[in-house]
Amino acid sequence: MNTMRYLTIIEKVLEKTDIPHASSTIVKANDRNFATLKIITTATQAIETYIEHMTLTQGQQTIKYRDR
Repeated sequence: MNTMRYLTIIEKVLEKTDIPHASSTIVKANDRNFATLKIITTATQAIETYIEHMTLTQGQQTIKYRDR
């Protein structure tokens, strides 16, 4: 498969699957360790952003703990 055809297919897949509540991250890497680190970093940042969004009160960043 030539490179242009491959890129066209990838672009179509990303257009159909990249949605606001489940965005995609492309990891460019030839090094498995680098790719793993990038994936972990990206996932951690997404989780932190989600937690901040879910715990914000008007003008404050307060973690709301649930009673057990």
